[in-house]
Amino acid sequence: MVIEVHQKKLSMAAQFRILINEELMYTASRELLQWLAEIVVLKISTKHLSIKINKQFHLFKANYKISLDHTTCIFQTVSYLKSHFRCQFAGDRYDIYGHRGRKYSIFRNEEQVGWWEKEIIAWLEGDRYRIIANDDDNAKLLIAFCLIVDNYVTGNHGEEVLTINWGYFGLQNRPFDEDWQPRPSAGTSPIFDDN
Repeated sequence: MVIEVHQKKLSMAAQFRILINEELMYTASRELLQWLAEIVVLKISTKHLSIKINKQFHLFKANYKISLDHTTCIFQTVSYLKSHFRCQFAGDRYDIYGHRGRKYSIFRNEEQVGWWEKEIIAWLEGDRYRIIANDDDNAKLLIAFCLIVDNYVTGNHGEEVLTINWGYFGLQNRPFDEDWQPRPSAGTSPIFDDN
């Protein structure tokens, strides 16, 4: 599964278009001047709320509440110095690892389920992310992780005409696995078809 998250710049609110396997499925928005960010993701076909993300107060670490599929979970920093985050969702533990450069890997219960990369140059249209993941994984949760890291790392920077993202050069908890390949679907579609 390929998920693309495209930010629209030069607007009064951060807005995103989210495509899954090249099909526009969701839109997301965040007010630029909010102190504690609230990000809402709507399904295109129904205009229903699919994901709601609320930033919780914490001085230096990421602390976000994710609401989706009638479940609430918390996304938090494990290691600020090593760009490592964690979220417990529906009995599964997700770890998100930042790597040198512009890549993040996503692990569920110690098994890699996906990764994403941010484009190096954002010109006029804003940041772009490309998530590669197993076909049968929870696309909405992976989208939430990407939007949270975008908010946490870049904050409310949505006004620039040109952004060059050199990436992360700090410590890393786990090196990026260049050989990892997504697992194809076993006859099921990605988990994104409701709400």
